[in-house]
Amino acid sequence: MKIAIIQFPGSNCESESIRAIKQAGMDVQEFFWNNNPNELQSFDGFFIVGGFSYEDRSRAGIISSLDPLMKYIKQENEKGKPILGVCNGAQILVESGIVPGLPNYELGMALAVNKRVKNNKILGTGFYNTWTNIQLSAPSDSCAFSIDLNLGEFINIPLAHGEGRFVIESELLKE
Repeated sequence: MKIAIIQFPGSNCESESIRAIKQAGMDVQEFFWNNNPNELQSFDGFFIVGGFSYEDRSRAGIISSLDPLMKYIKQENEKGKPILGVCNGAQILVESGIVPGLPNYELGMALAVNKRVKNNKILGTGFYNTWTNIQLSAPSDSCAFSIDLNLGEFINIPLAHGEGRFVIESELLKE
């Protein structure tokens, strides 16, 4: 598979993303917001990296979600090509309506400003970083990045963001 690393002004983490995609056995090529968007057709999938696209001037991911390149990413999405966004890339996918995948790219969720609460008391808001354990709950061959893991296995990953509080209507969450 040939994967495009999508980068907007202010993106970062492309080097480690490229290494991870290569380690998963795929070919990878950097693709910048000002490249010819018609070239996206030659890729089998897309990886939108993290960082602070357009300096997160309004809300994390919103300006990139309105970038003309995203029109072409949506067209490729409609062809069934996989798209993965990490960090700011995930925020871009949410703001563009690609996630959660409602008809006509309707917005159905948000990644809001963090709010840490314990015993109904707000402990803090804003940027948050920590490590967390996640467990593989789907067959390992369902994703190129989990192919070397075993079902039920835990991995320790970093979390670091200012706007990552998952907000979604309960009915849509159940769906």
